[in-house]
Amino acid sequence: SLQSLEYGVSGGEKSCEEDDPQQLSRLAAAGFTYQFDMEDDLVSEMYTSTLTSALDTLRDEVSGLVPETEEMISKAIINAFSEDHDSDTSNESLLSSWEDPTQIEADLFAEIIEWLKWARDFISPYDMQDRKREFMEKHVEKMVSHVRHDRMSSVDASQILHRIAAVLKMETTREPETDTVLFTNLNSLTTSEDLRKEMEGYGDVTFTVVSRIHEGYGMCRFSSTSPLPKIKEATAKEAVEINGRKPEVFCILESPYSKAIEEKIEGAKEKDYDF
Repeated sequence: SLQSLEYGVSGGEKSCEEDDPQQLSRLAAAGFTYQFDMEDDLVSEMYTSTLTSALDTLRDEVSGLVPETEEMISKAIINAFSEDHDSDTSNESLLSSWEDPTQIEADLFAEIIEWLKWARDFISPYDMQDRKREFMEKHVEKMVSHVRHDRMSSVDASQILHRIAAVLKMETTREPETDTVLFTNLNSLTTSEDLRKEMEGYGDVTFTVVSRIHEGYGMCRFSSTSPLPKIKEATAKEAVEINGRKPEVFCILESPYSKAIEEKIEGAKEKDYDF
């Protein structure tokens, strides 16, 4: 559980102070030393928090889907409690800020596509894997904070992190559903309803949303994967037009920018056997 992982408590009889080597090593891997870095009242808060179960679920689900994130999540959980403990912000104000997970996700993937464009052009292929891990860690922290402050459920957060890992081409135990498309180069006046009207011609739409942070980005999720081949075909023929503009449209798992980065890495490997 989260309690036994983060602070070495099992059944109320064991703590990190008893020097359980496995628990201490997991805390150390997350960047914390119990005796010096974690005050007793912070440990108590983590142990008794009503959100412990949600964070436990998030850790188990995401580390099961993306094994590389296990230590990232452990560290992010401790950081989330530590930052709140050091902050003057009251728990009541933090817990009253529920946000629409679809809006968070749309803004997030707009940011990811922007990052992929930048990484394609400016990051060395030799540094790419480390930079992708850093980028993933940043968003693990964000999702843990959303769950910690009850802005998002652990289920929504784990699904989003699963999709992020897939877009970054990190190792996953299974692929996310290919039921979501992203839009770039949308008209600045385009609304979520405009996207819905256009996408309903391809299948049953679960939601559409336009990024509130990055202009020109949007997202549509369908109730199944069946509309995706039709959208690919229409996009190839430049038949998708919204508000007088033909946007770039692609499946969330088939970003041309992810593909360009992987080709950049493979090209470097072919030239350098010590890559």
